[in-house]
Formats: sequence, C-alpha cells, structure tokens
Amino acid sequence: MNILFGLLAKVAPRFALRAVGWFTGGSGQAVLITAVVGLVATLLVAGVQQARVWHAQADAAEADAERAEWQRKAEAAAADLAALEAHVGRQNEGIRQVEQRGREAGQAAAEVLRRSAERRRETGTPSGHEEMQAWAESLPGQRY
Repeated sequence: MNILFGLLAKVAPRFALRAVGWFTGGSGQAVLITAVVGLVATLLVAGVQQARVWHAQADAAEADAERAEWQRKAEAAAADLAALEAHVGRQNEGIRQVEQRGREAGQAAAEVLRRSAERRRETGTPSGHEEMQAWAESLPGQRY
C-alpha cells in the first residue's frame, strides 16, 4: 500500500497533466484543469502520508508511556528489594549477636564450673551431687 501511494504521489501530477492536455488538445483551460487535478491528487496523497505520520507518532507516544510505566514498576521493585535486603541484613546481624552472646555465656558458665571444680579439689569439699548422694545413703533403710 505504501508503494502504491508513493508511486501515485510521484506519477499522478504528471500523468494527470498529460492526460488532460491530450484529451483537450492542449488548451490553456486544459492545462489549468490538469494543474488543479494534479494539485488535488498531490494533496490527497500528502494527507494520507501525514495521517500515517501522525498515527506513527501516536504509537510512539503510547510505547513511550508504556515504557515509562514499566520503568517505574522496575524502580519500585528495585526499591522493595533493597528494603528487603536491608531487613534481612538486620535480621542476620541480630542472629549473629544472639549466637555470640550464647557462646560467651556458655564460655562463662564453663569457666565458672571449672573454677568451682578447682576450688573443691583444693579445699577437699565435695560437689553438690556428691553431698546429695552421701545424704541419701545415710538415710536408714532407703536406697537411692
């Protein structure tokens, strides 16, 4: 269709001018009529081509608007992802702190037990478990 309109735009004015001149014998009126017909044909073809340009511009504007909408959605998704990553980072840091405090508390408890055992050995004091076992064995007629 584009080829047809392009050909018509180039050929129509000349063809119309020659055809009218041939049919009328080349009078001045014929040349004027031919010029008017050629002008109308040229304007018609130019109008169709301009309509196509406007349609293409409208399509491009619509595509730009859609691209901008998808760009906005992509930026919003990137912001959500960054916020989620920051939240997960804070959660992981909290977990690391709890693990560290747990390790420190376990080490402190082990140190207390170690010192207590050393003190009992140095002083000869029995442990709480040994004291309970001795007491239970001292009860008459009962075995624990």
